[in-house]
Amino acid sequence: MMLSNVKIEQDKENCNSPCRLSEACKILLEELQKHGELYDGFKASIISAIKDTPNYTPIEKFAERILNRMIGEE
Repeated sequence: MMLSNVKIEQDKENCNSPCRLSEACKILLEELQKHGELYDGFKASIISAIKDTPNYTPIEKFAERILNRMIGEE
């Protein structure tokens, strides 16, 4: 997933606070609901994982493959 125009800034003192995490989740949800570039990137990652998964893959492995593709680990 390519997001060339997305900048990630880290506040090293507060980056792990529950408030920041909640805020980040809200922002992610709002961006996905716009059906814009971020949505398209996630959708492309899911499609790619589905296409690359062999038939008869156990459902748990299939879900893991999709998630790993979405977060850039695969």
